[in-house]
Amino acid sequence: MKVCSLASSSKGNCTIIYNDNEILIVDMGITLKDLESKLELLRLDVDKTVGVLISHEHGDHTKGVGSLLKKYGIQVYCHYNSCDGVIKKTGLTRSQITRFSDVPFMVGSFKVATFPVSHDVFCVGFNIFENANKISI
Repeated sequence: MKVCSLASSSKGNCTIIYNDNEILIVDMGITLKDLESKLELLRLDVDKTVGVLISHEHGDHTKGVGSLLKKYGIQVYCHYNSCDGVIKKTGLTRSQITRFSDVPFMVGSFKVATFPVSHDVFCVGFNIFENANKISI
């Protein structure tokens, strides 16, 4: 399991966790074009993406999620308590989002567990596991 921050600022946040077969995106606060070009630099294929996790509704975490879903059909995951805000910010529909609770779940070969993060809106962080490896974002 490898991790790479593609963007981290109030202008946009996007991190990828990946292995030889799959990519998991954490927050999509950059444009689809930016994502595609950064993955190309890393020699990673966007078609290997198994999902995108959204930590909260702010635009610097959701900016490109609608375009990503529209072009690639990649599943979007957000916490039940963030879902309405994400829908408002992105224009996605409830049926386009897989909602999760505080119970760990699988996205491809990655096990995802959440933890609360203090913010001005409901927000979660992620513990992501693959085999004996763990990354927290």
